[in-house]
Amino acid sequence: MKIANLAQRFIDNVRKHPDKLAFVIPKGIDSLETYHEINLTYQDFYNEVSKYRNGLIESGYQRGDRIIILAPISEKTYAFMLAVFSLGMVCVFLDPGIGLKKILNAISDSGAKAIVSIDKLLKYHYFIPQLWFKKKYSADRTRLGVRSFDDLYSSKVCEIEALELEENDHALITFTSGSTGRSKGSDRNIKNVTEQIKSIEKNWNCHEDIIDFPSFPMFGFMNLLCGITTVVPAVDFAKIADYNPDVVIHQMTKWKVNRMCGSFAFNKKLVDNLKQREIQISTLTNLAFGGCPVTKEFCADLDKVYPNAKCEIIYGSTEVAPISTAEVNEMLNSKGQGFLVGRPYDGVEVAIVKLPKIISEFDKNEAKPYSVETGDVGEVIIKGAHVVQTYVDNPKATKENKILSPDGQRWHRTGDCGRIDDQGRLWLVGRVKDIIQFEGNEFHPYPIEESLDELEAISRSALIQDKAEIKVFIETKIFDNIDHVKKVITEKVSSFGIREFNIIQIDKIPVDDRHNSKINRVKLRETHA
Repeated sequence: MKIANLAQRFIDNVRKHPDKLAFVIPKGIDSLETYHEINLTYQDFYNEVSKYRNGLIESGYQRGDRIIILAPISEKTYAFMLAVFSLGMVCVFLDPGIGLKKILNAISDSGAKAIVSIDKLLKYHYFIPQLWFKKKYSADRTRLGVRSFDDLYSSKVCEIEALELEENDHALITFTSGSTGRSKGSDRNIKNVTEQIKSIEKNWNCHEDIIDFPSFPMFGFMNLLCGITTVVPAVDFAKIADYNPDVVIHQMTKWKVNRMCGSFAFNKKLVDNLKQREIQISTLTNLAFGGCPVTKEFCADLDKVYPNAKCEIIYGSTEVAPISTAEVNEMLNSKGQGFLVGRPYDGVEVAIVKLPKIISEFDKNEAKPYSVETGDVGEVIIKGAHVVQTYVDNPKATKENKILSPDGQRWHRTGDCGRIDDQGRLWLVGRVKDIIQFEGNEFHPYPIEESLDELEAISRSALIQDKAEIKVFIETKIFDNIDHVKKVITEKVSSFGIREFNIIQIDKIPVDDRHNSKINRVKLRETHA
């Protein structure tokens, strides 16, 4: 079935409002004294896309070719991606946050013809077999065997013709974080990405008068397809919590930002700074964040700094986003064991199941024979039009993580454990691989960690099982009465039914590189085995 090229949406937006502001690009982001901006209209951006498109053609690339993008997100990256899409080529998007080993595995598995990256990686290309037979382009420095990214940038501006594509053609390949093993390449085909954009437009404020301030980089790209203005936050996306709040607040007030999404790590630092300085951003009407569980203390502060904003917690994953949403006020007023992520969006079907060890398809009864009772915990599986159906060139991973439905769609196994309450809301309690076994019973970390984190003396806690040993890690705010703190922790954890465990005090509980906020339990096990 033929379907419109993703780039066609951008082309239509240019024709509709060529002089509309597309991007505000921050420069000199370390201080207000050095800060300045570059503004690009939709017509300006069209010209950039055209130059990259002509550069790709002149370099011999053609429909179906895959190109890895492992470089800082910028206006150049977005223009290049649109040029790639317009030609029916495929972007392989790698997040540096997944770590070097998994990056190298992903490069090997990608089937890409070329890679655009930076000298930090490419200077070692002679010693990295995964790079040997790929054309290499550096965004910051050339050297023997590595060309300049500018080699893919032509001087010619021509009319862009978006190649018509089939709905199952690859569009974007994004690799998972690989938290349970080797990273997998999610096949974001034309139909999948189109359906995802439809879901976002339906469930998120995407009116054309929006001034967006996204710290999730891919939303900048989505905004081009929706005709929205993007003010790029003054932050290094590889270090999302390391930025100057003065500059970021200046951007928000100057441009009267009214929509924002991003990670908890980015937002926590910003909210704390606004609260401390008693500043309100009254123009903000929509805020969404995700990537990890958030604290109730943080949620309670949102209304103080964003008085007019609808604040939402969004649940999603590499393979399916968005899945569900919960408004912050609802979370603050709800009591339950686990992390509330709310009601599934229209078009998303969620089931809570106990599955056999090996299962690759359902019969006509779908998931019903495996479904648990309302309120009981099980594995969260998802079905819907924007759910990624397969992993690229990896039938084994597809078989292990997808379950074929009689209607031809596949259910995605999220790897999360959760429950549905009597109001139809989804609560997460942990990951399947993080289930704790004690005396023949199963326990999940989130509810226990939540109860510990409410203690005044605890900054953060993490509960893991290392083989047979159960460990409770704590970051504590006090050090003069640690024996009393450990006694309270022992009482709390024992109240859940776990009576044998070790309490380990550490300076900092490690977090994931991607969101800089989710507990890195793999690292905890490795460093404290």
